[in-house]
Amino acid sequence: MLAAFEEVPGLYGAFRIPEKLIQKIWLRGEFDKNALRTTDGDSIHIRSPGKWNLSGEGPDFLCAEIEIAGSIVLGDVEIHFRSSDWRAHGHHKDPSFERVVLHVILFPLSNHENCNGAITLSGIRLPTIELLPVLHESLEEFAERDAIRSLSGAHFEEILSGWLEIAVNERRARLLEYGRERWDKKRAHAQKRLSGECWSEACHQFTLEILGYRRNRAPMSAISLSHTLSDLSTYKVNAKTLFLERKGEWKLAGLRPANHPEVRLAQYLDLVEAGPTWTERLFTLSCDASGGGAVTRKSLNISGLRKIVATDVLSGEIGGSRLDTLVVDGFLPLLAAKKSTDFFPYWFNWYAGDLPAKLKTFLLKAEIAGPGTGEAFSNGLLQGALGYFLQKNLL
Repeated sequence: MLAAFEEVPGLYGAFRIPEKLIQKIWLRGEFDKNALRTTDGDSIHIRSPGKWNLSGEGPDFLCAEIEIAGSIVLGDVEIHFRSSDWRAHGHHKDPSFERVVLHVILFPLSNHENCNGAITLSGIRLPTIELLPVLHESLEEFAERDAIRSLSGAHFEEILSGWLEIAVNERRARLLEYGRERWDKKRAHAQKRLSGECWSEACHQFTLEILGYRRNRAPMSAISLSHTLSDLSTYKVNAKTLFLERKGEWKLAGLRPANHPEVRLAQYLDLVEAGPTWTERLFTLSCDASGGGAVTRKSLNISGLRKIVATDVLSGEIGGSRLDTLVVDGFLPLLAAKKSTDFFPYWFNWYAGDLPAKLKTFLLKAEIAGPGTGEAFSNGLLQGALGYFLQKNLL
């Protein structure tokens, strides 16, 4: 059976995901199990997701144990992007799908699908659950994390040996290309945000979203929309109040204390109080990569610019790798879109933000960057590596 893919909207534009990724999410249980309900409203408890059927024939998971509305059923589970895929794939006519007891779909039912749900050959209407509303992370974040997981074992060694067979300059050139693709998407995303928001509010929204990385971007985004920068600059509100406004939406398990959303909200409120015009100061940030010659971190004075961002723009309230993530995922794309200027050299050579350590391991073992290579770890090289592994893992 050919691998199924779906193009979905992501943080930086549309991207493709394989149905296999949804199967992995089901297998690992990476969703809010307590919030599961069938589309008919019945409670669901997953006692066993079943055995993953990798043969490509028959249902995706075999011998699952599911409790539905208090009754335990044993059988198979089939996973699709949409409910209509059941009939499109001919499962309603296939006897090998007679033992399916649960249809798992990613996207919510349309009105048409609700009237034409999954039915087995013998005419049994299958209970259906929708995963998208209960996922722990966005699909893009799942895809990135799954790609990073491929950086281990025999699969990683196979990829690494292929990279070592080509010249170092070619290795870096390939990552430059992948990095450019990710930059273009981030800049386009910033341009789209600016088309519907003024400069200050776009900066405000991006900053709160990025402070919510990775797992709490959605509730942080909701706060940025319900409390504008103008609002926060004119009336007093504390981090606890904002945190409680989205009670029940936060993903807190496994978070480092520094990344707790209440801590990040407090940081941002301190920034707004210390520098209510911080977005105006960001706009005046001076970047000029037109001087000719080799473009490096030193020639671009990125160290000096980082100090300006830390002190003049962020008033010393946000530092560390999250500051760099704000710059590469938010500030530089927004500035490039607003000023119609390509700040790619700055973005590529900037310090790495909150990117997985495994990417650094790859760059070091591939002799591209890190100690002994003569090349520093940069945001662009790491973003390029991430772009490569996303493509390698999804195509």
